[in-house]
Amino acid sequence: MSLPLSATAASATPSTDSMASTAPTRPAPTPGTPDATVVTCRRPVVSGSDQQGRRARNKADKQARILAAAESLLGEVGYERMTTAEVAKRANVAAGTVFQYAPTKAELLMMVVEHEWRDLVDDHLPDDAGDGGVREHVLRLLEPFAQQARDYPENAMVVGREVLFGAPGPYREKVVALVAGLEDAIAALLVAAGGDAERSVAAAGLIVSGGVLELNRTRTGRAEVESVARRLGDLVDVAVRGAGV
Repeated sequence: MSLPLSATAASATPSTDSMASTAPTRPAPTPGTPDATVVTCRRPVVSGSDQQGRRARNKADKQARILAAAESLLGEVGYERMTTAEVAKRANVAAGTVFQYAPTKAELLMMVVEHEWRDLVDDHLPDDAGDGGVREHVLRLLEPFAQQARDYPENAMVVGREVLFGAPGPYREKVVALVAGLEDAIAALLVAAGGDAERSVAAAGLIVSGGVLELNRTRTGRAEVESVARRLGDLVDVAVRGAGV
């Protein structure tokens, strides 16, 4: 005997009470313990200062690579044959990135010069005339620059031109400031040795700018490399006497 349809449906569908009694239950999470079934993905929070620090490190790293690439190429092939494309390739940066740090090839040279001369000037600035008198101390002060000019005459010619007549640029201005510091130190030596203050400043400028020109005479073939030391000595003698020392 068949059951009425309503009775069949009622018997086939469990009651709410029966579902509550048979359905598996999940224990309530312990207070203070995250529910294991809830998974969240959250990106790490990076503060503004961290982002700025990361950008600064990336910028410094690129600048260091560009500087090293330009420095090595200047030593290997010289200024005229160095290209910004090769600097970018060796530094592993885009060509446009090089111009973000040095907008011209001359500024790229000045970047290298500022890096090298900064240590030379800091290491050799005198406190006083020391042993041997003013003339010998000034020549010792100029010797590192003279040695660079002897080793890389082509580069020295371009450096001298840029220092004396180059277009304004951030790295050129730094190099000019280093040259000014060198002149101030030489003028102070001359004054300390009894020179007239105003004439000592003029003499110091003559020594530095004249020294650059004398070094470049070697590059142009107007003087022999072996005569650099003697020509610088003659220039310093004239300047020191002119200051009244």
